[in-house]
Amino acid sequence: MGAMITQQNSQFVINVGDNFYYNGVLNVDDNRFWKTFEEPYNNIMIPWYVIAGNHDHLGNVTAQIMYTGRSNLWTFPSMYYNVYYNFNGATVQFVMIDTIQLCGNCFDVEGDTPIDWLFANKLVPDHPDDPIAADRQYAWMEEQLATSTADYLFVVGHYPIYSACEHGPNTCLLGRLDPLLRRYGVTAYLCGHDHDLQMLQHTNNSDGTSLMYVLSGAGSRADASSKYINDVPEGSLLFKYPEKGMILNQIGIADGGFIEVTLQPNSGTFTYYSGDSKELFSQNFTPRRKGNQANGK
Repeated sequence: MGAMITQQNSQFVINVGDNFYYNGVLNVDDNRFWKTFEEPYNNIMIPWYVIAGNHDHLGNVTAQIMYTGRSNLWTFPSMYYNVYYNFNGATVQFVMIDTIQLCGNCFDVEGDTPIDWLFANKLVPDHPDDPIAADRQYAWMEEQLATSTADYLFVVGHYPIYSACEHGPNTCLLGRLDPLLRRYGVTAYLCGHDHDLQMLQHTNNSDGTSLMYVLSGAGSRADASSKYINDVPEGSLLFKYPEKGMILNQIGIADGGFIEVTLQPNSGTFTYYSGDSKELFSQNFTPRRKGNQANGK
């Protein structure tokens, strides 16, 4: 990925959560910031825009936010925030959100050893632990989407809305987040959580709105699971990697993968790569139509 960033003159990295396995960080002085982020990526001198994943919420998310003041690269100013760029006249807005606050965590675990995680209780993230905090985030999010005039509008969360892999679709996000994204003409929803690469696109029969779901969770390992392939809308899964068993990938020894986004005034492209930068798949998309950004048409 580092070589690709240099070659393509990339402007920034979007990190979709689960920044520190398995239990986040303890405090702002935790050496994981250096060992897991600063040292491995010291040759990638561009901003990293960060959100928290479920593993991060098992530790100290406030410390990750505070670390923004100590790093030239790590950018995590608050639990949810906006990122704005202009590429040769094409405006882009990333609305960075916290889906764990919206839907709860998917693990209940005491300790951070492999044995602790082996016997951890799995939870279904189908409701917020703090409904007031979730409502506050949704109110903020709707304001950002309703007032956006960006040519390309992306919402970035950790949990998938749709996924064919191990965790599957999230009913909590399907019930409230998905209609909101469609109402305001969001270009795509970017996420992680499941350890693979997926591209889905689904058009609602009821209102004709179409939305892309871009899943990039293979930064450390790649899971070939298709456990929920029958639970995503028929015909929506355009690409999935890996397709079949790659045991070494699942334990983090072999390559995973990543996604590059390129934007021009009249078109954009998602390009999917394996960990060794082999191009696997690409999907083109167009800007939101001027004057219709706020109604999803």
